[in-house]
Amino acid sequence: MKKLIFIGLLFSFILFSVNAEGFYVDFGAGIGKATTIIDGIDVTQGYDEDSFDIGVELGLKVGYAPFDFPIYFAGVIGAMGYRITDTNIDSIQFNSYLFGPGVIYYPLPFLQIAASAGYSIAVNKMSPQDDLDKNYKGFAWDVSAAYDFGGSRFYGFMLGARYFWARNILEEMEAAQYSSLISVFARYRFR
Repeated sequence: MKKLIFIGLLFSFILFSVNAEGFYVDFGAGIGKATTIIDGIDVTQGYDEDSFDIGVELGLKVGYAPFDFPIYFAGVIGAMGYRITDTNIDSIQFNSYLFGPGVIYYPLPFLQIAASAGYSIAVNKMSPQDDLDKNYKGFAWDVSAAYDFGGSRFYGFMLGARYFWARNILEEMEAAQYSSLISVFARYRFR
């Protein structure tokens, strides 16, 4: 009986995959406005606006659409980071990473909407090296919308906007760190 169920599921998967949209990959980078709040206090508070850098984001999505419908299920790796510099300290670098599943949807051939959520790691570094150099575990999610310029059915270039949010618990301080980034990005995609 188990073999019969397994063969039936395998046959169904193959049958649905014949008309599948197929594989999907995109990667790229963006820039935007980043914030980090630790224990309710914005870490940029008290610094001149010129003392912190623009937030940078990096992203990679690898997915597959098992049906003849433009919804892709993906694995996502995302990152955001920015740096604060001041005369009293060399710099503080705030980085947050996202590892998890995501969904990519094309309601129109030129419009992509995506969302993902998953495991987060925050890596905060102070230069010269200090006790901020730790990995903090937590949760992160992001949403994005992009205009897909196409190029061809298989590969193309996208421009879009993304919102990234992460919550990590700082073990030594026993405080919550919230990091976010609103960015514009450019990505290369293959589907």
